[in-house]
Amino acid sequence: MVGRNWVFPTGTDKWKNQAKLTDYNFAPELDGSIKDSIKNTKYAETSLGKKLDVTGLAQQKSDPICSSVGCPKSKAVQEANAKIIQYPVDVPLDSDVRHTLNNEELASD
Repeated sequence: MVGRNWVFPTGTDKWKNQAKLTDYNFAPELDGSIKDSIKNTKYAETSLGKKLDVTGLAQQKSDPICSSVGCPKSKAVQEANAKIIQYPVDVPLDSDVRHTLNNEELASD
């Protein structure tokens, strides 16, 4: 494998790049439902007197790449998680709570 060069037979039809031979239509006619949607959007904008802001309606960036520890959190999720109060778990229980748990245990028995 080392020191050998492979000569690719480019002169035959079998090895031609078919994508270069295809005539692509880069300006296809829109579907009728899309044309209706555009027309109705323009009508609504005219009758309401303001432009439709579509920036919040579509995904603005690609999905995050996730690893074995999970996906990165969005800024909104991070802010919501920061508001959660983490109460300590090693604090002894209040006497009222201890009595309630004791009574529940007796009642369950």
